Amino acid sequence: MAYKIFISYGQSDKDLADDLAARLRQIAKDVKLVVPRRNPRERFTPAVRAAIEKADAVMLLLTANSIETPYVSVCLGAALGQRKRVVPIIVGIDPEALPGWMHHLQPVWYAHLNAFLLDLPRRVKSGEGVGYMALAPSVPAP
Repeated sequence: MAYKIFISYGQSDKDLADDLAARLRQIAKDVKLVVPRRNPRERFTPAVRAAIEKADAVMLLLTANSIETPYVSVCLGAALGQRKRVVPIIVGIDPEALPGWMHHLQPVWYAHLNAFLLDLPRRVKSGEGVGYMALAPSVPAP
């Protein structure tokens, strides 16, 4: 059975989300991406809620553009409300600028993404999964 990952991102970060999805597909063959159709206005639709429900983990792609968007915030709330494993992927944000809700999550810095992804199949196979409840000690900011 494939490990299902939902990627939440701001609409302006679609290229980064596509890159993350491509890396996941290349490295982790037993990972299935849960990708609902996105509304251009970034509304949290029933399809998005259903995709989060189906996912084993939610990756939040956080950039200066997306960190404060309602869409990403609502996806985070839905994931935590459904007790999903959550892993923030931080791109180009100063660690000092991270919002308060981030303090209980262990982020993966984009500069360290390859190492995280290379270890993903082992964690999935061992049952560790991904996310704030199962990550190895967080990697310091680049």
